[in-house]
Amino acid sequence: MSSANIIYSLVGFGEKPLAEYSEFKGTFCQTCQNYLRQIEPNSSGGYKIEDYFIFYLNGEGISFLIMTDLSYKKGSALACLESIKKEFLAAFPDTDFNTVKEFGLNKEFKPTLKAKYEYFNENKEVINETTQKLMDEIFKMKDDVLDASDLLNDRGDKIATVNNKAESLVESSHKYKIAATKVRKANQSKKCYIIAGISVGSLIVIYAIICMACQSFTFNC
Repeated sequence: MSSANIIYSLVGFGEKPLAEYSEFKGTFCQTCQNYLRQIEPNSSGGYKIEDYFIFYLNGEGISFLIMTDLSYKKGSALACLESIKKEFLAAFPDTDFNTVKEFGLNKEFKPTLKAKYEYFNENKEVINETTQKLMDEIFKMKDDVLDASDLLNDRGDKIATVNNKAESLVESSHKYKIAATKVRKANQSKKCYIIAGISVGSLIVIYAIICMACQSFTFNC
């Protein structure tokens, strides 16, 4: 695999791979395809995974991705991606990619990916020093190229944080429910006491009125 600087190229729509090319076979193909899920819309950058880089461009939901060894220049990688992007958009200007199956464009676009693969492996110095500096600024490789394990750990930490917050909310909700039930029962008891008091008071008043009426009319009560 070390004989080529570009190892694998891929075009995807959302999480769906549309076309790919490589001279080699291995699990790296699936690894690159999995990274389609990590790519932010309308962005460019890369990930470091072991001894390789995964570079990508994304626009309008379409991702263009290549995997290279560590010695491959970032400027050349971006130039390759831009060239693939230009050819792809020209080849499929009105295609509804939502209706295309996985690797549904492989037959049509694989020859183009192969041609770009071979050209940019043979012409690694097509980017001049000024352009290379600009590409480095775009990628910000020192800060933005993430180690794959760091990325996964970060996602794991975020998931754990979300789970902890969810558990906390469930516990708080349960406590609130218990407190609300106690308040409701207390209010119901208070209401019963008030009704009972009013009823007893009313009976006493009625009894007093009857007694007074009996005394006034000398009824035998």
